[in-house]
Amino acid sequence: MERKNLVLTFNVYDVLKQNNFIQQSVTPQATTNTISNALSRYFMVGLRLNLQKWSGTPQRGGRNMQRRGDGSFIYN
Repeated sequence: MERKNLVLTFNVYDVLKQNNFIQQSVTPQATTNTISNALSRYFMVGLRLNLQKWSGTPQRGGRNMQRRGDGSFIYN
């Protein structure tokens, strides 16, 4: 099994620039057109490093340990 300790991610949002909103309000006194955009196009780069190192059976005091379903350990 290959270990991936360092992961680089690259995300792009609103590539087609479709995050624009047009609203029209019509009242007897006036007509209001509102054009707005939320967060426009942006890119995000992330880097994640996994620092855990599990090698073999966990031991404490020379005794083998086994993981329970809730994530805690018990001694064999």
